[in-house]
Order: sequence, then C-alpha cells, then structure tokens
Amino acid sequence: MIHTIHNVSYMVFSLNAVEQDFVHYDSKKPTYHFTHTSTYIKKHQQLIEEIDLTIESLLNESLLNKNEPMKLQLKEVLREIEDYQRTFGYLVGTIEKRGTHIYGLEGELKKRKESLHKFRSFIGAEILESLMQNEKDYFISKDSLYVFNNEYLIGEAKRDVLQTKKIPRDIAEKVNLALDDYLKTFKDVVSVERSIGYSNEAGLLGRLIVHNQKIRQLMAGIEEETVVLNDSLKDDLKKMLFGVLSICILISLGLSFFFSSVLTKPIRTLTTELERVVKSNFTDGFSGIKFSDKDEVGILSRRFISMVTTIQDGMKEIKEYSNKIEKQNVALLKSELDFRSTFEQAAVGIAHIDFTGTVLRVNKKLCEILGFSADELLNLNTSRKFIRDTLEMNGEQYGKLLLNSMENITLEQQIKHRSGKMIWVYLTCSLKFDKYGIPEYQIWVVQDISERKQAESELLYKNQELDTFCYKVSHDLKGPVASLKGLCSTARMEIKDPVAVEYFSQIDLTLIRLNEIIYNLIELTKIKEGQIDLTLIDPDILIRNTLAVLRKTDYLQKIDISIDNYAVNELFSDSRYLNTIFLNLLENALKYSRKQKDSFIRVTIADHKKGVLITFEDNGIGIEREFQAKVFDMFFRATDYSKGSGLGLYLVKNAIEKLNGTIDLKSEAGKGTTFFVYLPNLRKKELKATAEMS
Repeated sequence: MIHTIHNVSYMVFSLNAVEQDFVHYDSKKPTYHFTHTSTYIKKHQQLIEEIDLTIESLLNESLLNKNEPMKLQLKEVLREIEDYQRTFGYLVGTIEKRGTHIYGLEGELKKRKESLHKFRSFIGAEILESLMQNEKDYFISKDSLYVFNNEYLIGEAKRDVLQTKKIPRDIAEKVNLALDDYLKTFKDVVSVERSIGYSNEAGLLGRLIVHNQKIRQLMAGIEEETVVLNDSLKDDLKKMLFGVLSICILISLGLSFFFSSVLTKPIRTLTTELERVVKSNFTDGFSGIKFSDKDEVGILSRRFISMVTTIQDGMKEIKEYSNKIEKQNVALLKSELDFRSTFEQAAVGIAHIDFTGTVLRVNKKLCEILGFSADELLNLNTSRKFIRDTLEMNGEQYGKLLLNSMENITLEQQIKHRSGKMIWVYLTCSLKFDKYGIPEYQIWVVQDISERKQAESELLYKNQELDTFCYKVSHDLKGPVASLKGLCSTARMEIKDPVAVEYFSQIDLTLIRLNEIIYNLIELTKIKEGQIDLTLIDPDILIRNTLAVLRKTDYLQKIDISIDNYAVNELFSDSRYLNTIFLNLLENALKYSRKQKDSFIRVTIADHKKGVLITFEDNGIGIEREFQAKVFDMFFRATDYSKGSGLGLYLVKNAIEKLNGTIDLKSEAGKGTTFFVYLPNLRKKELKATAEMS
C-alpha cells in the first residue's frame, strides 16, 4: 500500500510539470492552435485518470475498512483533483482563446495592426509607431500604464482624422473603425493574459499551484498514516509467516520422500529423449513414449513434446523464408542492373550528389555534355565548382527545395565546357528521400540546349530586324498617303460627276484606314523599343482627359459614362503607355456600343496587390466566346461590324506587358464586355527588371 501511495504522490508532482510544459511550450506553438492537439494535455489527462483509478482501488482495500480518517483524506484528494482538473480546463480554453501568431486573439491583433498600417498616411507615422511600441512594452512588463497610453493615443489619432478636411469622409470612417477594432482586440488580449496570470502566483496559473499544494499536503498526511499502518501490519505478518513456514517445512519433508520415487523415472526418460532430439538438430521426433495424464510430470512432458514439434515447424518455415529471401535478392539484383542500364543509357545527363557537394555517380551523357570523364567529375574540386556556381545563382530556390516547399528546381543557365566555351543547359534538381521522408541525396538532370538557345537568339535578331523594317516602311508610307488624301480632296471639289465623287470618297475612306494602320504600327514600334519614364500617375485624371478627347464623336453623347475611384495606393508608371491603353479601350467601348438609351460605360479604379485594378465595363454588342481568346492578336477583328485596323487591342496588350501588368476580359455576345487591367506600382528595381527583359 505504501508503494501505491508513493506512486500517487509522484503522479501529483508530475501533474504540475506536465502543466508547465504545456503552458511554456505547446501553448506557444502555432501547430497546437491549428490542430488543437497536445501531447502534454493527453499526458495530463492520463495522469488524472491514473490518480483517480489508484485512489478508487485504495478505497476498496480491506485494510482501510477500519481506518475511516484515511478514507476521508483520500476522498478529499479526489475532490481536490476534480477542482484542479476543472481549473486546468479553464486554463486550456483561455490559452486557446488567446492564441498565437495568426490564431485566436493574438492573430486578430496582428490583423488589426496590418489594417492600421494600411492607413499609415492618415493616422500618422509617429502615433502608429508609439502604438506599436506601447504594445511591445506592455507584453514585456505587463504594466497597465501602456494600455492607458494606447487609449489616449487612439483618441488623439481619431480627433486628428476628423479634423483633417483633406481626408474623405468614408476613408475617415474606415480609419476610425480600424483604430477602434485594434484597441478592442488589444484590450481583449490584455484581459485574457490577466486571466491566465503573469506568474505562478496570479490568475489560473496561481489557482493551479494552490490546488497542487493542497493535494500534496493531503498526500503527505496519508503517507504518514500509511507508515504507521504498515509497521503494525509487519509485526502481525511476521508472526503469521513463522507459523506457516514451520508447517510447510514439516509437510515438505514428508512429501519429498514420496515424490522422489514417483518423479525420478519419468524425468530421466524425458531427459534422455530431449538429448536425442537436440543432437539430431530437431530432425527426429519423440519415439512414441507415453506419460500419465494425471500428474504434473506427464503434463510437463506433453508440453516439452509440443515445444519440440513447434521448433521443428519453425525450422521448416525458416528454411522456406530463406528460400524466399534468396529469390528476392535475385530480383533486387536484376532491378539494380536494370536501373544501372537505364541510368547509363539515358538521353540526358544525370548526377547523384550528396549534401556535402560530393558527386556519388554520373552517367555517360553528362560526361559528354561537360567534356569531362567520369573520374574527373567524381573528383571533389571539379564537381564542387559546378555545383557551387549553380547554387550561388539559385540559392533561394535551393533553400525552398531543402525545406520541402518545392518539388524540384528547374533553370536554364550557362556553364563552362572543359574546352573553355560556354554552353547552355536546362537543369532540374530534385531530392531522393528514404522511407522515413529524410533526404538522402540530390538528383541533377542536365540537358544540353545550346542549339535551341542559338535558334532563339537568331529568331530574336530576325524579330528585331522585322520591327525595324515595319517602322521604316510605316514612316516611308506616311508621305505618299498624305499626298493621296490631298489629291482625293482636290478631285472631290473639282469633279462634278457624282459617280466619280463617290469613288473618290471610297478611296478617301480607304486612305483613312491605311493611315490608321500606319499610325498603329509606328505606335507599336515605339512601345516595343521605347524606355519607361516613371511618374506619379492619377488614373482618374488620365481617363477623364481621354474622354475629353473622345467627346468629338457623335455617339458619345448617347452613352452614360461613370468613373468610380476607390484606389488609395500610389501608382508610379508611364503616362504615354497608359494614354494608349485607355484611349483604345474606351474607343472600343464607344465603337461597339448598341447606341441605345440604356447604353453605358462604367470605369472602376481600386487597389489590388501592389498596384491598381481598373475595369472597363459596357453593355455593348459583346464578343462571341470562340473569338475571345484571339482578340489580342495582331490584325484580328471579331466581327464584320468592326471597321478598325485590328491593331487596337494588340497595342493595349503590348503596352500593358511593357508596364509589367496584365489584362483579361469577360464577355457575352449581345450583353456586353468587361476588361480587367492590372497595373503594378513600378519601383526602381522593378523598372530595371523590365528593361532587362525588354
């Protein structure tokens, strides 16, 4: 019994240790708040159940029937354990409510801070930094003064926002709402922290310590009572054991003479048979000897015979298993030979490399690509230089690969051939994992793409020559077209024949279309070859200026045009390209409207990612589904109704790609079209990357 009481005391001591492990480790891990599972909580529950079961078994002990005070103490321990478990449940629930990182109240507080940073320009950098610093100081010192400071700062910020007339009313309301949400969430986190307790003397943590101390005191009293009870039981037991031992000695002396004659003969027979079977390596069986079923020797003999039979059957199974293993080894050897054959005969270069940079094996194709022999590539210095140069260029991707967030790395790069010339290769790097999911080595697959790169270079050169030719031809045609237009105008004024005048009118319309094509080709060349000039752009103003240019058209007056601007983000871009984009999209919407009273064009400007998203929506004639994928192609016209050059949307797409943006459309024939234009806020480094790509 005393051992059981000591065991309960140890489990009570372990409760506090497991509880502290949960509070200081699992409760602060994002994985716990994501899965809501903790080994410490499970262990805590197991300890509680073991303590309850152990005490219940002690209460049922016959020795405690006459010791009522000890039974009352044990029942008091059970009640205190129940209160302790209830308090621990409150603590777990409060910790889950608090959360961490992106979970619970701490996750909400993080979101509120991100919302405040969006309105940094309206709140003020100083106030925002003070709010964040007060929050950090509170979580370090747990001083309520920093909570009051944040309340005061948020009040000041709200007054500043309301008094600033330049801030639109709807924006001011959003800023005030974000400030209120942050303060409420911050106070909720503080309240939960206080409920949990800043130390082991306050909150739920303090209550758990009090429960644990009370349980230990009760168990200490029970242990003292158990020692006294144990001493009295020892004296009684010693007397009883002495009497029983004396009787047993007398009985054993009498029985020994009787059983010695009965047991000796069958045991000798059994021993002889066992020696014979063992000497034959368990190939022989027992030779038909019989033993009585009515005594222990006969039962023991049957068990030995059964054991020997089992061993013989096991040896047969081992022999069969050995034959099976031998067959599997043969199959494994064949598989290894097949792998080596595939590895060596592959049409691409393959290398297996460990994580120290040592090349484990290479195939013949890789040796041909790099111009080295297999022995040279297996040399540490040669292989490490190739690997080091590759990883320096792609360190970020390689890190993600090792963290198992990427399946493989794929890249094109130049490497040095043994002869000294640079060759282009397409390289793929992946990892080989063992059955436990641990990376064993890297698999590098290398393909020589020098010929393809040469072809791409030649194609790029031809494209540049074609662009130059288009630009020169377009410029050369401008003069003759202008002359022809002048001649047509003169002829229409001087010739009186109405048929001839009609012919010259048709020629004039054709010249107008030809002039439009020439203008668009020149504009396209400027877009492809031009440099981006960054300025701070207001899309709203540019769109309104474009509409002012288009107001000369007759049908503009019949269409309801609205512009909704919800953007807050700054937009640095090139106004020339944006004018081309807006002009063509708005002109298309006007040209292909249904020219009815309910015709409309809606332009919406809103923040998106690191730039703005502008949508151009109309209820015009729309575009058939089968033509939507081709509308951005050169010289493509989706309908006979179109009288343009077929270059407008092609120009738009090229201009948007020049600005690192994207364009997409949604359209339904007879119901209208919506274009979605995303324009990023171009920084200096993004502009540099765009120039390099061009």
